[in-house]
Amino acid sequence: MAMFSDGGLSSPDIWIALGIILTSILSLLLNPLVFRHNYSKRKSIARDLYMALSFADFLSCIVLPVTFCIRTLAPKEDLCQQLYGSEFCQESYYNFTRPATIGEKALGSVTWSLTFSPLTITSILTMCRWYQIRYPLRHLSRNAVKAVTGAACFLWGIYFTAAFFWDSPNHPTVKIIFLQTIWNQSPFAGKMKDFPNLSIDKIWASLLTAPATLASILAVYQVIGTKPVPGTPQASSNDKKVASTVKIALLNVGNLLIVSLEISTVTVTSYFHIIYTITACFAPVLVSAINPTIYLALTKGALSCESRVSPRQL
Repeated sequence: MAMFSDGGLSSPDIWIALGIILTSILSLLLNPLVFRHNYSKRKSIARDLYMALSFADFLSCIVLPVTFCIRTLAPKEDLCQQLYGSEFCQESYYNFTRPATIGEKALGSVTWSLTFSPLTITSILTMCRWYQIRYPLRHLSRNAVKAVTGAACFLWGIYFTAAFFWDSPNHPTVKIIFLQTIWNQSPFAGKMKDFPNLSIDKIWASLLTAPATLASILAVYQVIGTKPVPGTPQASSNDKKVASTVKIALLNVGNLLIVSLEISTVTVTSYFHIIYTITACFAPVLVSAINPTIYLALTKGALSCESRVSPRQL
């Protein structure tokens, strides 16, 4: 069942599907390398967060494409014809919605949580990096960072589980065919007339990404502004610090992409279903391949198991 055309070998759906497959393969290959490289390092905040990020990206590149393909390739449902007749189902099947099953609600909670968990981990990694550069003499607890990261990712699961399983006459959980996803407008959404789709997940993602982006800019500015004497150990150490800081800053590109797509769905437009579908599947899978590519490209010795990173180095 084609998503963006009437189907056929020349349809954009073929190229979109091919892109998802190739991106997923790239993510499947690269994220284990990132995880292995950090696993061999000394224990540090960066090690913990990079391992968590690579694991979350690895799950995303498996669960999201498989789920999306199952939904897209599913045949037209008989319930549509029973409720609206054959003419509607032939011409306007994508406008068909129905109550979501328990399994669809549970799967929707998992897929949407995986969409936002890497964003959360990357944001925390960026802000930790800035903090350690800004306050080098202050101790930042690994256990505290792990607890905050785990709690933040867990809250995404709680939020989407509550949103999808909390049915009410005003906010039913439905499966929307043209979005190929499960949907329940948040009880806090729709309060603003001009922004009918503004919801907690969009606000939360923006509040995570905005300070992380600012922190990455400040961190890069601070390390680049440091001018040690060339040829000294301090100069070599600062070069490594600049490289690692720029690497973490670039990881926020994926966050900005997802949040930008999320914000663009706040108002309903004629391209709403395309943007929403890209946000639900295509963008997270792309980001899951971009993150390890940036890490491996900018990390010296990332393809080996050697570790020469100090416990405090990010």
